[in-house]
Amino acid sequence: MRLNFFYNSGDFTKAQLISEHKIAHAATGAVNEAAELGKKAARASIAAGGFSTRWQNALRSKAYPQQGESLSPAAFIWHKITYAEVFEEGKTITGHPMLWVRLSTTPKGLPPALAAGPFGKLISLERHGKPPLLAAMMRQGTPGPWGAKPLTARKIRTGGLKRGGQLVAVPLFVGVPSVIEPKKFGIVDAVKGVSDHIVDLYLKHFEE
Repeated sequence: MRLNFFYNSGDFTKAQLISEHKIAHAATGAVNEAAELGKKAARASIAAGGFSTRWQNALRSKAYPQQGESLSPAAFIWHKITYAEVFEEGKTITGHPMLWVRLSTTPKGLPPALAAGPFGKLISLERHGKPPLLAAMMRQGTPGPWGAKPLTARKIRTGGLKRGGQLVAVPLFVGVPSVIEPKKFGIVDAVKGVSDHIVDLYLKHFEE
């Protein structure tokens, strides 16, 4: 198909400028809106995976240009936590030689290095045919699942549990050769679901 344009001198240039302005406005508006919708959908996916508000808010987006309009706008969506891809794709994490996983009775946010602080060096408890344990030497009667009150990370950090009673070995971590972290959210799928509607967003902003 061939199209012929008939115009008076100067009219085509003016029409071209008006057209480019509308295209830049529509393209920029569509990309900006898609970036915001994509960020919202991705954060919802992270929340559905059981992750905290901090993890949700670490998902960021940025559109270019940051001011004005462009015929070639772009947007970037990324997660600030560098190992987020582990939960996006799922991964097997291998120890060297062991990974030390906290027991269900051990306070959250308490890595072995921190637990060792108030108690000195953690001791390894070897068990025939079973995974080894890392234990801390605590005074008998220490609050915890073995006592009346729950053990907290703060109490361990302050070392306030060392007074009185006989020393006993309290298991805190179990050693395993590897753990499988399953896929827990879908940032890529969430953003792709929005990008599939970019044409609709473009037409919406073109009519503005």
